[in-house]
Parts: sequence; structure tokens; C-alpha cells
Amino acid sequence: MLPHIRCIRILVFRLAVGVGTVVATATALSAQPVYRLHNNGDLWVAKSENCRGESCVVWYLLDNNPRTEEITAGGQPTTPDGEPVGASDPLKAPPEAPPLYQRRTDGTIWLYTGKPCIGGSCTGWQLLDKNPQTVSIVAAGANLYKRHKSGAIWSYNDTPCLPDGSCPGWQQLDDNPATVEMIAAGRSTPDSHALYKRHNDGTIWRYTGPSCSGPSCWQQLDNPLKTKELTAAVSLGNGVAVHALYQLDTNGSIWHYTGPRCSGASCWKPIDTKKGAISIVTNTETLYQLRGNGEILAYTGTACDASGCPGWQLLDKNTRTRHIAAGTRSLYKRHDDGAIWRSTGACGSDGSCPPWQLLYDPTIRTTVSTQN
Repeated sequence: MLPHIRCIRILVFRLAVGVGTVVATATALSAQPVYRLHNNGDLWVAKSENCRGESCVVWYLLDNNPRTEEITAGGQPTTPDGEPVGASDPLKAPPEAPPLYQRRTDGTIWLYTGKPCIGGSCTGWQLLDKNPQTVSIVAAGANLYKRHKSGAIWSYNDTPCLPDGSCPGWQQLDDNPATVEMIAAGRSTPDSHALYKRHNDGTIWRYTGPSCSGPSCWQQLDNPLKTKELTAAVSLGNGVAVHALYQLDTNGSIWHYTGPRCSGASCWKPIDTKKGAISIVTNTETLYQLRGNGEILAYTGTACDASGCPGWQLLDKNTRTRHIAAGTRSLYKRHDDGAIWRSTGACGSDGSCPPWQLLYDPTIRTTVSTQN
């Protein structure tokens, strides 16, 4: 993962690896897309199709720019209960698919316009910004944010760059040089999104705007802790947004934010104290952790007690697993050979784990395609 972005991102997850990248924003593969980004800039999206009467996964090339460094995707419009509105086609542009963005090494930010590559020509991208100071982007729901080297955070207002070369579509939300990380979570409705930042002293802050200005736009949620990673989620129950924020400590313990009616350390409760986690991700329903031994576990909501932290269910135990990513109702993993897999269920009480669904096998070239 990028050193300046360690989130998980509820709808999007970036995995920087030797073979490629996985980004997942999914209810099911047939409903929302899964992306992979290779180190050479090749950007692919998976689509469920009918292959001679059987369901299969086909990968389509969306871009091949070697300067692409980061990708992030938002969410499609949803019902009050959080269900996607209408059909989804990962090869299309919003609203028929979640918005997909990329950041290149020169600081430019691009939006996918629904035109897959044809014969190696990839023209389906619209320029949104061209500021060389940009070092990270993150999307959630209908929102896109960027962070500059200076720590400044900006929000995109749906205005792309103009023919005269100007890019006026950005509103500044913060200018604190102490900011080293931002994460976002949310759906496509205005009241169901959240933006957080972390300072270099470990403090965590939540954006409270837009009806504010300056430092008053940010509420401190935590005193300095040894935070390694943050992940956030927004779920919808009966049309009401429910926010969740978790942090992974550098010692491998996992904590859940219990605010806002709290202060200091009392704002956080431990949900795993075994100190073996190396990464955490969450979606609208579940928090997951990847442990150093390759185990993947899902949080069941059971609190820690004097005997330990029993609220975790085993999903997998494969030492080849290097990264995990979560979508709306799906969980993905990447192995050390670049293979991408999707979870099919929990392990049994006897320790046996159901096989994961293989979505991408880097040794089989027939899993990739281009749109003609």
C-alpha cells in the first residue's frame, strides 16, 4: 500500500504489489466492478459474462498509461436501505457504474468516461485536475478528495478541467501541514459520507463541514496513539446513516471508535488485543483483519472481555495471502503470485475453510480481453 494512504476504505482498496493492484467495490461481481492495476500502468476491470453457457469472469483493459500510480472508485446511487439503483455495467460510466478515478505521477487526476481500450488505444478518460502537488486521492459514494504534499485537502465539485487549461472544480477543506493521511467512507446520499484525516502526531480528526470554516471544520477524535492504519464505513439502516471507524495500532491490536460522547482514550475500545493483525479493511457490514500468518478473520461484534477477544470468525488461513480488500458485501484477497480470490464463506468449527473463488490467475492469459 502507499505509505501516505492506509485506509480502507469502505468502497475502495488499493494494493500496490509486484504483479498488480486490486480495487474492490462490490455487492456481487455481476453488480459492481473489481479492478486491478499493474505496475506498468495497465488497468483492468472484471465483468461476469456467459462463456459457452457457463458463468465466467472476463477482464477488460481500461487504460495502459505507465504514469498511473493510484486508482480509487466511488459508489453508485442507492436506495434508502443501501441497495444499488438500477443495473450496473463495469465498462460504462456513472450512473451505470461507480465513478472510477486515477492519479498519475505528474499529479493529474482523471475520470473514466465509459470507453474501454480498443486495440491498445485508451481514450476513455477525462481530466479533472493537473496539480503536481497532489499525492493521494480517495473516493467514497459521490465524493472525491485529494491531498497535497503540503497537507491541504480538497473536495471535487464535479467541474472538470476547461478548454483554457484551468481546473476550477476543487474546494479546499483543510490546509494543515501535519496531515499525513486521509480516508473517506460513504454512500451517494449527502448525509451518508464521512471524511477523516490523521496528523503526524497520531491524532485523528473528522470533517464536520461544509457549514464551517478553517479549523472549526475538524473535530478531534483521538489523542496521539501509534496508529498504523485506519478504515471507515457507512451503512444504511432504514435510511439512517450509521458511521464506523476503526484503527490498527502499530502493535497489531485493533480498536473501534465509540464517540462522539467521549474524550481521549475513552473514545476507543479494543476489539482485538492479540497483536497479530497487519491490515484491516471494512465494508458496509463487516470489519476484516489479515494476520501475519495469513489468517483472515471477520469481526462478529462481540466485545472483548476478561478472557480475551472472542468476536472474530476465521475465513481463511493461507500463508500466501499478501493483501485483502473489501466491497459492499464482498471480500477479496491477493496471493504472492498475483492471483485474486473472492471469499465464499467462513471456516467451520473443525478448522476447515471453504475454497475461495478464483477471479484472476496470472498464469492464464485468456482471462484478459479488450472491448471491440
